[in-house]
Amino acid sequence: MSLPPINAALIARQLKTTPYHIRRAIKLESQGVLSQARWGAGRPKSSSPVTQEQEDWLVHRRTLQHHVGCSLRARTEAFKEKFGRSLKMRQLRSIYKRRHVTQQRFAPRLGSPNLGSVEDQARAIAECLDNVMCLFREGYEVIQIDEACFSPKKNDRKHWAPAGHPLEVREKWTSMPQIKVCGAISEESGTSVTLYSYEPFTHRDMITMLFRLRKWYGPDKKLAVFWDNAAYHRSPEVLGVAGDPEVDIKILRNVPYRPDFNGIELMWR
Repeated sequence: MSLPPINAALIARQLKTTPYHIRRAIKLESQGVLSQARWGAGRPKSSSPVTQEQEDWLVHRRTLQHHVGCSLRARTEAFKEKFGRSLKMRQLRSIYKRRHVTQQRFAPRLGSPNLGSVEDQARAIAECLDNVMCLFREGYEVIQIDEACFSPKKNDRKHWAPAGHPLEVREKWTSMPQIKVCGAISEESGTSVTLYSYEPFTHRDMITMLFRLRKWYGPDKKLAVFWDNAAYHRSPEVLGVAGDPEVDIKILRNVPYRPDFNGIELMWR
């Protein structure tokens, strides 16, 4: 059965929010490039959706506890081993977002084999909290530091329409380079210091942050920084600058896999 002829102008007027592949096919058909037998050939192929059973398995409590501390790539590989089909990381991320699986549920709980026995982990947490409380009692201002990456996007909107036709709006989202942010906040004074970069942070950036903190609070203020166990936080250069009499900032390290102890994590949400 032959298809009826396509009136490109009529369809363009009736469909104001037509998907791109349909608009492309209409344009090629009006130019005589695309035959009616190949209608829809420009439509992109979409991967098969995840079934409800597979999605329930991904967000189940036992699955999250079994893969605690694992990356998204490791979780997609486990999904492929169980169901025999591939799953992209962006699909898994969207499922977690839709089912309200927060980042805190990824953190290893007590008893994780990556952190030793339960007693060792409890001892490390108690020691970390005790060090923070001792500095508070001694008059130190504890500054919480963490890094994050943001991917901004620019929206270009263009309005165009010939005379006598409805207005057509075209939107184009352009990804911009990632912005790395190093933030430092103090819950006692409510002040914050930030450092921006388009390149990955190194120990030189952390040294710059320490000098900025000392300049901001003055030479007489007792300061201590609380951050995670990143490699550039533990470098000898950073520790040497922190112990310099001109800087004189104490270093406190957070417990591994416990970002919820650092209050600045709430600023990245």
